[in-house]
Amino acid sequence: MRFYVLTRSSYAPELELEENRHRLLLLEGITAPCMAAQTDRDITWLVMVNLADPLLEQRRAAIESSGLPTICASSEDMVVRGWADDPWGPWAQHIERDGPTLTFRLDDDDGLTPGALASVRAFANDWQARQRGMQRTVITLPVGYRVWQNMSERVWLRRPMSSALYAPPGDSATICDVSHLAIDKLALIREATQAPSWIWVRHSMTRSRYLGSMRNKGRPERPRPLTDALRAAFPVDWKLIEGLRARA
Repeated sequence: MRFYVLTRSSYAPELELEENRHRLLLLEGITAPCMAAQTDRDITWLVMVNLADPLLEQRRAAIESSGLPTICASSEDMVVRGWADDPWGPWAQHIERDGPTLTFRLDDDDGLTPGALASVRAFANDWQARQRGMQRTVITLPVGYRVWQNMSERVWLRRPMSSALYAPPGDSATICDVSHLAIDKLALIREATQAPSWIWVRHSMTRSRYLGSMRNKGRPERPRPLTDALRAAFPVDWKLIEGLRARA
């Protein structure tokens, strides 16, 4: 089963260089080290980039630092619909379809535990065996932490950004064919694990909004200071995160 992680890290020259550098720091300090720490190494990281990005070489270096097979593809044909963080694009043309595939959405400012993607694959393998590999399904990691500066809150989301699509042979759909808030339009949602698997970093230049209980059935707990256990669970630059100006 081929497994692709899909990330949009596309920044045009028109973007303020300060914001571009800020997003690069997040990629370097949060997302790339989490990908480098994944226990499942049989993954291809497919990243859509703007070929005219003035920081493209640094961005590519951060992606390649994961040590995983990577594809940096042009975002030229990408169409953004509705919300600013919807990662619509020509993902499928870069994916080999010689059997069932897994595609997983990961934004370039989010982090994962080292075993997060392995748990998605394990669930998909079990699903494939039980369903004889013929039924599309969405696989989610519903539990994670919203973090800002030195604070965190544990959250459960029905339609989290950290979601995957199992596509059987002959099915060319990807998890990024819809917004993460519409993943239930692709297939029934199954939860891979209830273990906290992701961090969603809130910062002043975030491109998404916090979707709580009304929009996404979020169940946040009371915010609390970061713990040593939480810091140990995610191989990220916590000094960077704690120094970010937060956006609630």
